[in-house]
Amino acid sequence: MSLTQKQKFENNLTYFQDLENGPTELPKHEFREQQLELCKTQMEQLTNKNPQTKFYSIQQQIILTPKQNTRLQKKIISKRIQKHEKGSRSVPQKRKKPRQKKPFKEKGSELKQSEKNGSEKQSKKNRNKKKKQKRPRSYSIDKYSSFKKSKSYSNINQNILFQRNLWSSRDTLFLGSNAKTKTKTKTKTKTKTKTNKKRKRKKKIFSKVETSNIKLEQSRKVIKEQFSKQLIPEKNNEREKEKEKEKENEKENEKGKENETEDLYRKRGVNLIAQQVMKVPSEKEMEKIQEIIRYPSIFEMTDREKNLIWYWRIYLSKSKWKGALPCFIRSIDFNNEQEITEMKKLISKFDELGVVSSLELLSKSYQNPFVREMAVNRLKKCEDDELQLYLLQIVQGLRYEKDEQCALATFLIERASKNPILGNFFYWYVGNERKDKDFPIFARVHLQYARVLLGNEMGKLCLKVLHRQEDLINNLKQLANEATNYSKNRKKNKLYLSWLLENDQKYSNLKNFEKDIPLPLNPLKVVVGIDPKSVIIFKSALNPIKIDFITNLNEKVPIIFKRGDDLRQDQLALQLFTIMDNLLKKENMDLQFTIYDVISNSPEEGMVEFVQAKSLASVLKENNGKLAEYFKKTNPDNSTEYGFSSSVMESYVRSCAGYSVITYLLGVGDRHLDNLMVSPNGRLLHIDFGYILGHDPKPFPPPMKLCKEMIVAMGGMKSKQYLYLKKLCGEAYIILRKHSRLIINLLTLMIDANIPDIAIDPKNSITKMQERFRLDLNKNQAIEFIEKKIDESVGALFAVVIEKLHSWAQYWRS
Repeated sequence: MSLTQKQKFENNLTYFQDLENGPTELPKHEFREQQLELCKTQMEQLTNKNPQTKFYSIQQQIILTPKQNTRLQKKIISKRIQKHEKGSRSVPQKRKKPRQKKPFKEKGSELKQSEKNGSEKQSKKNRNKKKKQKRPRSYSIDKYSSFKKSKSYSNINQNILFQRNLWSSRDTLFLGSNAKTKTKTKTKTKTKTKTNKKRKRKKKIFSKVETSNIKLEQSRKVIKEQFSKQLIPEKNNEREKEKEKEKENEKENEKGKENETEDLYRKRGVNLIAQQVMKVPSEKEMEKIQEIIRYPSIFEMTDREKNLIWYWRIYLSKSKWKGALPCFIRSIDFNNEQEITEMKKLISKFDELGVVSSLELLSKSYQNPFVREMAVNRLKKCEDDELQLYLLQIVQGLRYEKDEQCALATFLIERASKNPILGNFFYWYVGNERKDKDFPIFARVHLQYARVLLGNEMGKLCLKVLHRQEDLINNLKQLANEATNYSKNRKKNKLYLSWLLENDQKYSNLKNFEKDIPLPLNPLKVVVGIDPKSVIIFKSALNPIKIDFITNLNEKVPIIFKRGDDLRQDQLALQLFTIMDNLLKKENMDLQFTIYDVISNSPEEGMVEFVQAKSLASVLKENNGKLAEYFKKTNPDNSTEYGFSSSVMESYVRSCAGYSVITYLLGVGDRHLDNLMVSPNGRLLHIDFGYILGHDPKPFPPPMKLCKEMIVAMGGMKSKQYLYLKKLCGEAYIILRKHSRLIINLLTLMIDANIPDIAIDPKNSITKMQERFRLDLNKNQAIEFIEKKIDESVGALFAVVIEKLHSWAQYWRS
């Protein structure tokens, strides 16, 4: 490396180091010093003016128009690149004259001088042509990239290109709009080969125009910020603070526009009661409030939603919306005493608390003792029959109480001790949960109830009856285990079971009871003993047993005793069926349900009422796949067009419609022809609710179980009976939609009740239930929706394939 090359390289490094230091530390050059002094004088003049116009006036003097800016940049950047190509620097240096080679001949040297003169004229013409030609914006920058690739500058950092852009934009800031470059460039003669190479370079450069322009814009922004900070540091800080305040105000305004509720509403909220004029929310707020009220209590409200309900609480207290009071209570901050005192004042202005709202206030979301006591006071007004309907969920509300001395426990024990039938179910509901170690309150309440019963003679008799029921279930459990484990043959086990009841002394007390016992399944029926000859063992994995109890009136009461099976889910499903049936009957709509009794005595044992009916699979098998033939045999009537009585057809269509809607709403799964039963009087019923709330072991289940054989018995899809079925389904669906809050509140109370299909995902199961009601639709749209679901279920082809596979599996199992 020669000395000149080293000096060039060192000068380049100092040049780019100066670039990083900014405009105040530029190399001492006359032209730069003059421009800096001009800028300083301009800034001093502007400081005397108003501070608001100061920053904008600087920009007006410094920033150029887009056309002027591009032209000036092209000139400055191209000249700087030419300097680098020739080895020039920002700091002028004394150049050594290059050594001139001695010519071999004198004549040749004269010729060379004449050629030089000619070449200078040609170079001037080429310059004029280049001025006329339009160059791309990124030509000079990309030309600099070729300079960067040269050997002498190979060790320079990769950031040189960006710094070069900074210089070009700084030049535009310092020079002003009317400035002209004063740098002088020396041109040399170039041969034709060099010009051709440059043309080739230009063609490659056109593709990089867009990227270079982006970098230039970025560099301009950076330089403006640096330049303004260096010249006006104090004023710039004030502007930044003002901008930050403006941004914060904008964000607060946006939040206010979305919900129109802020923290100020809560501060001023206490004084709003004194206002005589009641405000009315906007349409958007009304829609949002209705949406919040529909939320199940399992979902927590956001802070915005709480503020919105709190702000419009006076309007809600006078609007008489259903579910407004529980929603208002959820919006309260119970850590704030002012809000609690206002809640107590406002509660009296709301409508009287209903049963639906009181059930919601017993759920997990409401932990305040005042609120829970208010719900209990409302339930005290209910009669025993109505209380028995919701007793299963009310008992589950004990999970969220602190001790057995709470208002809910004392209320339930008091009512159960006065009514033996209510006390029977209360004893078994609480006893079923007393083994749950996570909630020891059930065991305490169970003991407290026994202590209260021992307080009077009537209570002592009730307690003895309950103990006899427990002994009966324990004896039945031992009997079933001994009979089913006798052999692998089901018929032999059946004979052995009947022999044990007749001859074995262990179970002699089962054939004839020492004292009468009210059935735990239905305490209105008092049983005396068991008929040993009528015992049956069903073909199933758990081998349930059918037993006929004999009542004190010499009547037989058939029941199915199940062991190793948790019946709490079946118990919940059938309880919801009875509630829905009562709701429909209040609207004068009897869909002729056949709801049987179920009770879970423990998580492993339970009793189910036996219904005199045949499975639809067996009926179709006996009658060549025709259900109408079965009705003709049981209830013949030639006067009708069906060949059987019209009352049978009426009950059949009504029961089909009722169960179709209810099983759809509860999401009952695993529907096949073996768990659909038909009675001789035409009533259809569903059994076995091992899958609910949208869970199904089979793929792609239809919304409802309506096979073609069931529709053919009505006369087909174009018959009057099928249209009547769709009409009944639409009416029932509309009625039950009105009571969706009641059904959802009952399910939310069962979240922690260890029911399998709820325990998997409580929130998802309840949301699915709510979605099936389609509360977003009006009446006509809801009827169209349920009618489409009926047509979809009837035309489901995949369900036919699954049904055949199930029938084959049952055949091979038998």
